[in-house]
Amino acid sequence: MGDDALWQGYRKPRLADEDQGPRLSACAKGMTRDEYEDCLATIHEISLTHPFKPGLMLPAFEELPRGGIVGTVDIVDCVAESASPWFFGRYGFVLRNVEPLDEFIPVKGALGFFRWRDNLNAAPVLTAAPRQGSLL
Repeated sequence: MGDDALWQGYRKPRLADEDQGPRLSACAKGMTRDEYEDCLATIHEISLTHPFKPGLMLPAFEELPRGGIVGTVDIVDCVAESASPWFFGRYGFVLRNVEPLDEFIPVKGALGFFRWRDNLNAAPVLTAAPRQGSLL
């Protein structure tokens, strides 16, 4: 896999040497309001024991970009257990040097590492539909 490979999902218990190192990070094109609210509850729970920097804000449901690349990250390991409050599920990546991109890159995702440049024109950016009863 080259540097333009990207990982979505947590299905691989070990990382081969070529899977470690700098990668791009993508967000899924779909997310329900319930999933967003669950995320907020999880973040709040974690913040009780691991406070965030003052002023850090999660974008509103309607403002989150979907279906594209949002940042860069170094993958340094894949673990089956961790003391991190962000560890969920059977496996998780150990990440370093997480940085947001200055500009969102719409791209069709896939499970596993994939060649993101091959998917650049496959999917437009999706925005959330206004909530029922919203003035927008």
